[in-house]
Amino acid sequence: MPTTDGCLFTGPCPFRALRDAEAPGRLLARLGVGSGGFVSFPSLFYHTPQAGLAQTEAALALEGPGVWLHGTTHPLRNERAQPHWGQPGSRVRTLLLAPDLHHYPLEEPRVARVVEHAAQAGLPVVLLRRVGDRRLAPDWLALEETPLERLCQWVQSAPPCRLVISQLTPHEAATLADECASRPGLYLELGGFAGPEGSFAELLARGDFTRWLYGSGAPLHYALGNRHALAEAAGGFARFNTHAQEVYGS
Repeated sequence: MPTTDGCLFTGPCPFRALRDAEAPGRLLARLGVGSGGFVSFPSLFYHTPQAGLAQTEAALALEGPGVWLHGTTHPLRNERAQPHWGQPGSRVRTLLLAPDLHHYPLEEPRVARVVEHAAQAGLPVVLLRRVGDRRLAPDWLALEETPLERLCQWVQSAPPCRLVISQLTPHEAATLADECASRPGLYLELGGFAGPEGSFAELLARGDFTRWLYGSGAPLHYALGNRHALAEAAGGFARFNTHAQEVYGS
């Protein structure tokens, strides 16, 4: 059983009705997970992401300690990690970038400066590849994604940090593992998207890259089917739980 789900969503969703999206503690209980990293919908869709994040933090005031947040940040709007993030009592444990949703290139120099600042603050950096399955999204959310080749180049050249690439397909995960295995501190997340039968097993059997994390994408995704397939391929969740502890502290 996973002790940590590194990618869940919370708050009012602007394009779908989602069960338990505004009750993150209840969602964790339904999934049988002790700790979850939540991406705030307001932080993704407000003009100023950190204003939406602050609204979500306030809304979660009565939730248990297993509910924590990714700190969505827009480098081109002069946002950076806040001093209280990652500190005792703060729900925010990471700095999250959503370049395709927020329409900026990863090569923009302000992105590197924000990543460097987060690393100096001891925060992991999470790059959110996508928000749900684009086949089920409204037209305005069917975004053009950063080409995989450019993403690999950025991963290899980004400032030193604990770096998580979240919500990958198995094909993308395999490509990043092939191209970026030597990148120190890189973690790749599985669980949100399935591939052909056996794709999880192929990924997890490789010896050149081993730093895998689990993130379901719930409640945008039906989490349990992929989780069962991943657990069967991995022989349980021990390795995912160990890496979650390394990155998120839970």
